[in-house]
Amino acid sequence: MEPSDEPTDTDIAALDDAFRLLANETRLEILRALWDAPSWTATYSELKDAVELGDSGTFQYHLRQLTGTFIEQTDDGYHHLTSGITVVRAMLSAVNASPEPVEAIPVEARCSTCDTPYDAVYVNQVFEIQCRECDEHVFKIPFPPAGLQGRSAEERIAAFDRWSRRLISLACDGVCPWCSGAMSTRVVLDDPEPFGYPVRVDHECTHCDAFFHTSLGHNVFDHPAVVGFFADHGFDIDSIPLWDLGFCSTDAEVAVLRREPVRTQLQITIDSETLRLAFDAEAAVVETEQMS
Repeated sequence: MEPSDEPTDTDIAALDDAFRLLANETRLEILRALWDAPSWTATYSELKDAVELGDSGTFQYHLRQLTGTFIEQTDDGYHHLTSGITVVRAMLSAVNASPEPVEAIPVEARCSTCDTPYDAVYVNQVFEIQCRECDEHVFKIPFPPAGLQGRSAEERIAAFDRWSRRLISLACDGVCPWCSGAMSTRVVLDDPEPFGYPVRVDHECTHCDAFFHTSLGHNVFDHPAVVGFFADHGFDIDSIPLWDLGFCSTDAEVAVLRREPVRTQLQITIDSETLRLAFDAEAAVVETEQMS
């Protein structure tokens, strides 16, 4: 599946309409009142009392504007639709942030260029695993500020690893981790940006245009053949951070087998055994082979 085209006029108009619906204090208060209500459900009277708007006609108007897009009316009253819940959660994940700068967190992985330990650096709500000396970076994914709250440095980096695994796994399964839209995946050759991989995998949502780049290895850390290969050698791959997995963070064992149609290969070696995985143009594993 090819990456999406530019957003259509219909997409842009729908987005503009949604923003306009939220550009009103009363409507935001209604969404917040429903969020605070048991089971995200409240009667008309309960909502009106919570919003404290004296004019019934004005309140009804704003309630109607939200209904069908962010909330729904039922026999029990009004309740949040998934879109309404998503809006409030997105706001909470963004605003529950400490204004204090986040110090770099040392990780065990080392730079393949200068052998200096990597740091996890958090800037502009994005965690990046990078070398503290030569600035080589191997991993970079957005991480909501709420994920920092109430956690130690070790807990933050562990949470980032779990978050990253979920995002990548969903994308590789064709599901956008942000909007649940269809996610395309394709192998890109001879374009080393942004991580320097000669073979890169691009993931892009056909609905919300979310995108990120990964290595071939990132696409198979949870593949049954890889999980089993590590288990056979006494390792629980699920407990190893993605940036500590050499086949994810380097391209030393990646080969281009064919360019048209694209066919690539990744080798993973533990002790004296090697697992080979072949990929098609959409980074799907089409063949595995284990050798001693």
